[in-house]
Amino acid sequence: MRAYGFTMAWVGFGVVATAGLLSVAGCKGRELEQARQEAREAKVTVTKLEVRLVQAMREIQDIRDELNVVRQSREALQRKVTELTEERDKASGMAQQAQALISDLSSRASGQADTAASLQQQVSELKNVIAQHEKTIKEQQELIDALQLGVAVMSTEIDQQADVNDVPVDDANEAY
Repeated sequence: MRAYGFTMAWVGFGVVATAGLLSVAGCKGRELEQARQEAREAKVTVTKLEVRLVQAMREIQDIRDELNVVRQSREALQRKVTELTEERDKASGMAQQAQALISDLSSRASGQADTAASLQQQVSELKNVIAQHEKTIKEQQELIDALQLGVAVMSTEIDQQADVNDVPVDDANEAY
């Protein structure tokens, strides 16, 4: 900014110096007045140019500041993108591990379901065997009870016959 301001100052000085030389050279009053008028216009133009230059320098500085902010934002966004990419990759790995675990557990559950079904079938078969054994035991118990009853009846008959046989012969004959 100073370099441009310095150059503009020299331009302004040159215009004034030119006007001064023209007046010293003996220009007529009208020409002198015209030169002075041109010098004033040149001064106004130089002043306007200096104002525009200052505004342009401010705008350039504002744009540079904005560019720095954009660069910083871009760097921050790039860091965030890198961070999010790493998190995504980590989450993807965890999801793959979870999927593998789910598959393993599903296989185990399927195997356990098959095993449970097989065990239930065995339990059912064992209950049928137990029911058949209980029926056989009941039938055998009934047979035993019948045999015991038959033995008791026979024992009673044998005892009665023995009692008849134990009667003395004389008593037996008298009964006839």
